[in-house]
Amino acid sequence: MINHINNTTRPKLHSSTPMKKALQSFDKNALERIGLTIILPDDVSLKPSLLK
Repeated sequence: MINHINNTTRPKLHSSTPMKKALQSFDKNALERIGLTIILPDDVSLKPSLLK
């Protein structure tokens, strides 16, 4: 669920995502080690079914 939220564009980030901003400061492997992954925009889902 967190990965989907972090891969959703935000107006305050000028249509970027928190994940893209994190990749500017941290290595992709480091983020993956803590469970954060990139999800393509077409695959992002913010529906209640994610909680199951």
